[in-house]
Amino acid sequence: MKTFPLRYLKPFLFPAVAWLSTSAANAQISEAYQWRPVAIGGGGYFTGVEFAPSQKDRVYLRSDVAGPWRRDAVGAPWNSCNAERDQTDPFISAPAAGLAVHPGNPDVAYANFTMDYSKADDLYKTTDGGRHWKRVKEVQAAAFSKNAGRQFGPNVAVDALNPGVVYFRTKTDGLYRSLNGEDGAPDFVTVLPQQPGEVNFYSRSVVVDPTENHEGRSKHVYVTVAGLGVFRSENGGDTFRLMAGSPTNVRWMRLGGNGKLYIAARVSG
Repeated sequence: MKTFPLRYLKPFLFPAVAWLSTSAANAQISEAYQWRPVAIGGGGYFTGVEFAPSQKDRVYLRSDVAGPWRRDAVGAPWNSCNAERDQTDPFISAPAAGLAVHPGNPDVAYANFTMDYSKADDLYKTTDGGRHWKRVKEVQAAAFSKNAGRQFGPNVAVDALNPGVVYFRTKTDGLYRSLNGEDGAPDFVTVLPQQPGEVNFYSRSVVVDPTENHEGRSKHVYVTVAGLGVFRSENGGDTFRLMAGSPTNVRWMRLGGNGKLYIAARVSG
């Protein structure tokens, strides 16, 4: 059985940036990194950046008050993904709590729009680069605040081996999976319900590891559950089991290019 060692760092705020820089230095890469601020041109809380795997420089940016933004080239302006949406949509000014881009089509993406006053925690899909969005999964969550936990995640993932497989980790309703995400009206079923002892919805990252195949989809899937730790599936998301010794207060997860799972967690001491 293939295993992936866990790596976790503290503090939990953007540890991957520091780790990448350190790795580059240790590897003695000849090309020097040059860090510069990225101009956004707007206010609010920007909670995540997602790159399109199939198109260089296509980037989606998540925000907590104006949904997603998109940029198509370095130095180009950010385009609001709400500009052409129906202004009557209740999520027109809602936070994008999570966003995942199709591995082969940069115009296809999924975003979790959430609104605390209606307790709605829904998943939307775009097929035209964020110009229009269609709701594909409606979820009524328990009471929550859209501001709490907004920096944790992302909670939406698309399987790089099979783009029809989409995972959606809700705030208070567990983890959903669709096996027909490419369809116009995909079906979602619960594959990991809320767990006894789960303290809140803050820790909700989902990571899909595409290095091994299981029945036409990625074999290993990782999900964080606040207060308990990291759950892993070894059968393509059919079932999940808590990983012994995993940090219990995970804030962020990413899969490194070396096939290892990297975790940012709040730890004592």
